[in-house]
Amino acid sequence: MLHYFHLLKLKLPLLMNKMEKKIFKKVEFKTGGNWSRSNDRVGFNLKLNKNDRLFNTKNIKLRPDTTDFTSMRTKIAMELLYKWNLPSPHSTYIELYINDKYFGLYYLEDGVKPNWIKNMYELPKDEEITTLFNCKKDGALMNLETANHCFNSNDDYANYTQPIDEAFGAIEKATSIEDLKKVINIDQFIKNIAIEFLFGSYDHFIVHAHNYLLYKKADGIWDMILVDFDNELGNGLLSSWSFVLNRTADDITKIKLEEMPKEESNIFNVAILKDQTLFKKALHELLVTGFNPDFIFPRIEEIKKLITPYVEKSITPNEDGSYPGVINLIGSPSVHTLKDFEDSFTSEDQMKIGLKTWIQKRFEFACETYGFDKDEILKEAAEYRKTGVFKSNENTNIGPQEKPKDVEDDKCWSKALGYECCDSCNVVFIDDKKQKWGSMNKQWCGIDKVKCANEILDCPKTAYPCCSHCNVSISEEYIRWGIENGDWCMINFSC
Repeated sequence: MLHYFHLLKLKLPLLMNKMEKKIFKKVEFKTGGNWSRSNDRVGFNLKLNKNDRLFNTKNIKLRPDTTDFTSMRTKIAMELLYKWNLPSPHSTYIELYINDKYFGLYYLEDGVKPNWIKNMYELPKDEEITTLFNCKKDGALMNLETANHCFNSNDDYANYTQPIDEAFGAIEKATSIEDLKKVINIDQFIKNIAIEFLFGSYDHFIVHAHNYLLYKKADGIWDMILVDFDNELGNGLLSSWSFVLNRTADDITKIKLEEMPKEESNIFNVAILKDQTLFKKALHELLVTGFNPDFIFPRIEEIKKLITPYVEKSITPNEDGSYPGVINLIGSPSVHTLKDFEDSFTSEDQMKIGLKTWIQKRFEFACETYGFDKDEILKEAAEYRKTGVFKSNENTNIGPQEKPKDVEDDKCWSKALGYECCDSCNVVFIDDKKQKWGSMNKQWCGIDKVKCANEILDCPKTAYPCCSHCNVSISEEYIRWGIENGDWCMINFSC
């Protein structure tokens, strides 16, 4: 029987790197993750005390992702969601030690809690978050009958369920996209469904209808936030498809969208099945701007080069024959070899499909199914990687997009692309044409060349300082992060 570390209070020293320690007191530390608890290596949740923060977050998830031998699916999935400008937690790799005992390679992730919402939506620190609901229980189909499958993430408002009841009631009655738009960010929902289709996700909304959160913003519209990505990109899909859903598949990479739902839901019928025009537009955008082998494969190789020594260390037995982090001795075994790690990228085995194999075949299947020329998609993707501009007639909200205007202002160069100039001189990134971009009101804006001519530009202007080094810990679409003095810092543009 698995021993639970439930709400164990302890003084936790966190080793940030070989030279620095940062100590937090009265940390709540417990096992975490429903599926993780059934494995031999388990996950943990940490909740820091009061105003303590680690990497600007209060709630921390530590996950070994034991079923994913690539140790990469969560990272790739989260990076793609970030690239697509969707609200999503971030993750990075750590080596975990507990009481000086080595537990192996883990992910460190944000926990989507009220404090995370304040950071993500740039809300006042003293604002009370009362409308964040965690749809963790299976079968949260966004109808009134299943509203109790979602709980309020603010413990002080555990019994405050009226907002989710009203939202699910309205979604259940909706007969058109316009009806849904009055309740939920429907463009975001459709994009999330397209992502689930590409990822082959059975662990989110389409199949099991769980592992997502809903947040009602000040404008009354709900955002959908996906979490937990270890069972993505083909990992475990055939097992779930065959043994949980009792379905058959000749080729797991060719499961159709219409075949995926476990149960019927009105929002899926109205937003996706009734008319797939918006779904196809979202899918096209995702294929061009991220989900294609030309973009993802080089990133996989970068991450693989980084983590291989730590993977090898994590799967090497200790002197007594035990393995790092294995504490649930009757849990599902995760022991594997370095060859298993290598094979997990290119395996053709349907039961353990390789990460690269899934991406290549799912990309081709998506193009074939929805009438896209894959060569043309790859050409568009190559152009997008050069310019950062997704050429579409739709407002996709992904990066600076080309939206021609009739009026061009010499003082505000970005107006020609459909973007205002920023009020501030805070540079977020510099594109391949050396144009400087910032962010204003959650939209891209161009840096005013005249007003900001004398600005000293070292690194992206955020709440974090510039690094004094060039050691990149995390590389995202436009920003590179480092670690200094136990906290995040921004890598200089000159690095």
